[in-house]
Amino acid sequence: LRWLGVHTVRELAMVPTQTLEAAFGPKGLELHSAAMGHDPRPRRRQRGPKPIKREVMLEQLFYCPKQIKSSLELLVAGLGLDLRNAGMQAGSVGIEIRYPDTPPSRRMKSIPPTGLDMILGRIVADMFESMFIRRVRLRGLVLSYGNLIPRDDQLRLEFARDFINERRQNLECALDRIRNKYGVDTIGPGCWWKPEAEKGENLRK
Repeated sequence: LRWLGVHTVRELAMVPTQTLEAAFGPKGLELHSAAMGHDPRPRRRQRGPKPIKREVMLEQLFYCPKQIKSSLELLVAGLGLDLRNAGMQAGSVGIEIRYPDTPPSRRMKSIPPTGLDMILGRIVADMFESMFIRRVRLRGLVLSYGNLIPRDDQLRLEFARDFINERRQNLECALDRIRNKYGVDTIGPGCWWKPEAEKGENLRK
């Protein structure tokens, strides 16, 4: 190659194939093809990040809709925190409902990429309502986010800003700072702690 005056891939691509073939034989054609960016090897499918998931075991003696709802909301908060800490957005949501007496019920749904619990929570709640047709006690819940893509943190021009979405993101960031420091269940809806509050109320009575 030095004798041909070739020092870069660009210069190699400019050498006639007849010259390379005369100098290197069949290998010359491979060199020219590689210099042009052609790779005869089968293309490998690039895999994206693995889905993330959380699960909770429900120690229910009887069917308790309040506990199920609170557990599902805690899963959304915890998994959303994991998602944002990884700098990702979810493109799909998966739910698994585990019964004590039958095989689990599973469902997956593709969604527009997002990392906001305000949006993911509504999607999860709607999916769960459509799946949970047996009003019986549950053994556990599993929530997963898949089709992960990097979060878009680029600043938008003034005329293209979405102020409502920005306020939602600012709120999520504030909640994440608290939860990263003190735990996921440190801050959230009052219903998360309602069973304990009801116990205290009963004791006071």
